[in-house]
Amino acid sequence: MSSFITPIVVLFTSLMLLVGGCASRSIYHPEDDPPPLPVCFVPKKVKVALVLGGGGAKGLAHLGVLEEFENAGIAIDIIVGCSAGSLVGALYCDCPDAAYLKTVLEPISSKRFVNIHYMRAFYCLGLSQEDGMTKVLNECLEAKYFHQLKIPLLTVSTDLYSGELIILGGGPIIPAVEASCAFPLVFSPVCYHGRILVDGGCLDPVPVQVAKMVEPEIVIAVELCSILGKSFPKNILGVAQRSADITLLWQTERCLHDADFIIRPEVDSIGTFEDCPHEKLYDAGRKAALKVIPSILERLRECQEKDMAEGPTM
Repeated sequence: MSSFITPIVVLFTSLMLLVGGCASRSIYHPEDDPPPLPVCFVPKKVKVALVLGGGGAKGLAHLGVLEEFENAGIAIDIIVGCSAGSLVGALYCDCPDAAYLKTVLEPISSKRFVNIHYMRAFYCLGLSQEDGMTKVLNECLEAKYFHQLKIPLLTVSTDLYSGELIILGGGPIIPAVEASCAFPLVFSPVCYHGRILVDGGCLDPVPVQVAKMVEPEIVIAVELCSILGKSFPKNILGVAQRSADITLLWQTERCLHDADFIIRPEVDSIGTFEDCPHEKLYDAGRKAALKVIPSILERLRECQEKDMAEGPTM
């Protein structure tokens, strides 16, 4: 949770949602039998699947990881993203050039994405205006549909009605990314194909199992929220927030269990929505990637030798 969401604000917002939530209730009508989701576009053979976890503003560290992968010649066959990981993943799958994306995102502050207005609690289900993320994605994305991406992408979100994990990899990109990033309380849920969707991190903050579904030879996971903060709660709402953080921590560790390689940029001191210097985040991603890349390259060599020994498949 970001430092700006103080216990008092949480209490105030909860009351406002109870009082004013009925004004927006008519907008959200999940269908009991929603239509099928668009077919996901995934490659037939996947050697390397990269999983990018959530983390809000800390997600820019993913670009540092990707830049070092480029330098090392590690080709990514598919990216699976949750929340901020889906946002960075979409931008990179559209333009696989981390250094270029760094220059594109450099002037964009987190305030472009998160623009809090507490009075929205009277008439909306999210405190931030949603158009900020939409504008950034429209400005930065050349591809508008998943099948137009240069690297296949899967995003995850949570069905607020059924409680199911929703995997999107076909159809329009922007609503899929917005749904994956719809952090409860901050952003309103996203209506998509008869479903009401929120942040994928509610169920699967680092979706390694989703990546395993495409049967890759190697799964690399980048996670940004593995360390519990040292500040201790001072009131009842602080205890509730701390409890949620502990749940997320253990949920993240569970998600990472089947990853072949785990990259952990040191960004735990940075708040979820903190306007942190971008270079600090990029550097954290680069440094963390450099520690693991030698092992990844060794595994890739082993896979290549195995493929050569087995010969071409019919």
